[in-house]
Amino acid sequence: MTKPMYIAAVLTALAIPHGASGETLWVTGTDKVGAYDVQTGREVASFDLPGRTADLHVLPNGHVVLNYRAKAELVLFDTTSRKEVARLPSSRMGGVNPHHGYLLKTSGSLLYVVGNDGENAASDSTLSLFRVVSNAPGLEYAGEIRLGAGHHKIAHFPGEDWISVSNINDCGNVIQVIDITNPAAPKTIRSIGAKDIGYDGTGPDKTCDASGKAGRRLTPHGAGATGQFHVHNLNATGQMVVVRRDGRVLVLQSAGTGGASAVATKDGKLYMTQFSPRNGSGTSPGKACQIGQLLAISSAGTEFEQIPVLKDKDCTEKPSGARLGYVSMMPDGETLLLPLATLGSDADPVALLARVKVGASGLAQLSSLEIGKNLGHRDHAWTTDGKLFAFPNNKDDSVSIVGTAEGKVVKTISVVPAPLRVALSKP
Repeated sequence: MTKPMYIAAVLTALAIPHGASGETLWVTGTDKVGAYDVQTGREVASFDLPGRTADLHVLPNGHVVLNYRAKAELVLFDTTSRKEVARLPSSRMGGVNPHHGYLLKTSGSLLYVVGNDGENAASDSTLSLFRVVSNAPGLEYAGEIRLGAGHHKIAHFPGEDWISVSNINDCGNVIQVIDITNPAAPKTIRSIGAKDIGYDGTGPDKTCDASGKAGRRLTPHGAGATGQFHVHNLNATGQMVVVRRDGRVLVLQSAGTGGASAVATKDGKLYMTQFSPRNGSGTSPGKACQIGQLLAISSAGTEFEQIPVLKDKDCTEKPSGARLGYVSMMPDGETLLLPLATLGSDADPVALLARVKVGASGLAQLSSLEIGKNLGHRDHAWTTDGKLFAFPNNKDDSVSIVGTAEGKVVKTISVVPAPLRVALSKP
């Protein structure tokens, strides 16, 4: 186990199995959104949305919401009629480029929270909070707060009234802790800057510079939460910033770098992906066929283990561009699903879904599953019963449907060009 550096801080608070008939697959792609009957694979609706889109979520009130980056809008669809029903501004404070969205259950509200990334400036970067309501169009603007510069990831644990938000291009406000008890008036209760986590400016390696020219970029990207702590991954330095409920901020230094995603387990641990060490890396070499690692952060958030992940179980060849990206948990609560990503746009597409067992029965990498070809990060979604997962394949213009009981692809659905985001709904 690796121990952290402690830093003081204070917080003020085929035939588809399993009865999936009726499920609709929603997919964003190049300038389009498509809806497909999961049972038959037939397209049941198509919408033209030119320009950049991002996250796609199913709301519990019979709507699907899409973050429309190109127009700074939220687009809502009815899951029964499969028609567009509304468009809402993603910001009322000049925020643009709505990227990630999160469905959050606080002590008193169900919220859809949107990070408006801006165009790399804090002046147009905000966090918008929408109440999920039963009446049309399904979302109601509640409030908003300004964020630091750049892309944002949010950590939140169900029932809590606070969130922590990373600002990828900000040294003065790397992680922002926000009280959302009153969604109409969110307030920052702490800004954790580079100096708070050890970058005191005493030399280039101890200086934060968002451009990377006069110091180190920190690039927080990837966040998760348990009932005891939040954690944010500083991609460029391999550090995990842990914000604990007891008010402490801890910094865990790993041997890896990069990352994008995290998932918590029933026993209170948190697993986070990193892109290195990897086989063939000149700066962080890994074992044969290694494509990154999982950090298993303890339930107290004070120590961690580093778990190598291979391109496939028992693989020995060089991994040829494949790396870890997002991570999710299967319904058994013990098996992590890791749809493999790529190192860059010039890499060979990957067509594998790695699986790692992390439960009480012990740690073991399982055989990877063959899915469609993809470049970059690969999104995922699952049915309401957790028995089917969907993975987009942007080089095959398809979505792979994986049956969790079968442990294999049970259907491949042809979809819109270059599928990016997916969601699964029931009317």
